[in-house]
Amino acid sequence: MQGLWWGESMSAHIAMHPFFAEHVRGKEAIEVEGKDVGECLAALIEQYPPIEKKLFEKKGKLRGYLEIYVNGKSTFPKELDHPIVDGDEIRIIVFGAGG
Repeated sequence: MQGLWWGESMSAHIAMHPFFAEHVRGKEAIEVEGKDVGECLAALIEQYPPIEKKLFEKKGKLRGYLEIYVNGKSTFPKELDHPIVDGDEIRIIVFGAGG
């Protein structure tokens, strides 16, 4: 079975929300590798460094207006520690507030 070897990086793609378009040159999806969501987001930041400030607060905590989904399911409460297997789709959901 793929993805069960301890420490093995898996290939996934991150479906980009339009909120991040200017930081990823308008790409709708980015291919990344990692064994969990945190590693995949680190790979995204390595490719597109300006996106880091949109994703994380100063202490490396995911911003409060974001939620991560893998294959359509919320990763809460694990979020960044949620494991990834080959072919997973990661979506970064941006919650908006009105007033």
